[in-house]
Amino acid sequence: KAVEEKLQTYLNKIGFTAGKVKMTFNEDGTGKITYGSKNIPFQWSVADSDLTINLASGTLSMFTSSNNLSKYTSFKMNCKVNLTNIQLSFKADKLLQFISKVVSAAGSATNNSTISTITSLANKVDGMYLGLTLEK
Repeated sequence: KAVEEKLQTYLNKIGFTAGKVKMTFNEDGTGKITYGSKNIPFQWSVADSDLTINLASGTLSMFTSSNNLSKYTSFKMNCKVNLTNIQLSFKADKLLQFISKVVSAAGSATNNSTISTITSLANKVDGMYLGLTLEK
């Protein structure tokens, strides 16, 4: 609980908050993360209770024109879906990588000390899972 509250404080500082980050999942296995005014494309797939998101460095069209693996970063997370939300849980260090990738892909100017603090926090909780709950 203490780690979760501390992490949320730092996420607030970089604008990674409710209502400011949205994920759209399309039936064709593509989607987008909206962060600020930027849309970051991704591919997604589900196996058992694991959701894999391949977060793109380019545009949505890159997924239809080629499968260049160097153009995206893959994230595997535990996924629980119900009628009103989706809960995504990552190993702590992977959550940090995911958030950093989204912030970077959006071209957002962030305070490097805030990212460093989040990194330090994630490194202290090796093996712990942290997550996000996305509301419909």
